[in-house]
Amino acid sequence: MNLLRIAFKHAPKQTAAVMKKINKCDMQINALVGKLSKTNKK
Repeated sequence: MNLLRIAFKHAPKQTAAVMKKINKCDMQINALVGKLSKTNKK
């Protein structure tokens, strides 16, 4: 978390863009895991 604070302090716009991409990928991963867990329950 300290690294994230430093990044936002020194390059807030670039850090926000990277965090947005990370969040988008994280949501895609979570959706895929959800589909896998539903498939495995059958």
